[in-house]
Amino acid sequence: MIPSHKAEQAAIARQLLEALARYDRDLSLLVARGLDAELAQRVSEQFDLMRSYSTALPTLSVTWVELLISRFDMTHAMWSNRNGGTTHRVAKLHAYHRSIIDEARRKCGACIAAAALRDGQAPPAAPTSPAPL
Repeated sequence: MIPSHKAEQAAIARQLLEALARYDRDLSLLVARGLDAELAQRVSEQFDLMRSYSTALPTLSVTWVELLISRFDMTHAMWSNRNGGTTHRVAKLHAYHRSIIDEARRKCGACIAAAALRDGQAPPAAPTSPAPL
């Protein structure tokens, strides 16, 4: 990989880390609240933004597919639940989806660290998951 590409990918990985944090926070709210169309739209827009970032990071391709599939499964379970509350199935799928989000965070952190090492800088601290709501 050309050195400048590593720097560009690290910058995109930083943006994706920020987007993942917002998405994770808002998704947790959506799961807790249930059927909230406005919040669901915001979460969907955040996911679309993350998709645009992930396409520039080949090391995230498998993780992105896992994230996409787990999101579909979780969203389907949420909207299939006519009662609007969080069911055991939704909670379980949400927990799994969050584990994939954490994997994406780790890979973003590795991308940023690799670029920092190439530039002779100390690698940044590993990203952490926000506390669950």
